[in-house]
Amino acid sequence: ETKMRVAVIGGGVSGLVSAYILAKAGVHVVLYEKKLTWVAMLRPSMSM
Repeated sequence: ETKMRVAVIGGGVSGLVSAYILAKAGVHVVLYEKKLTWVAMLRPSMSM
């Protein structure tokens, strides 16, 4: 079985929700965000 890997581009609301749903489904998710925003501050507490 090949584990699916997905790159989500953009850390806005849609990107975060998409990454969260995919991660909960067992998909390996990498989230890319261009700007250092409040999303970057969440990183240490995220368990994706």
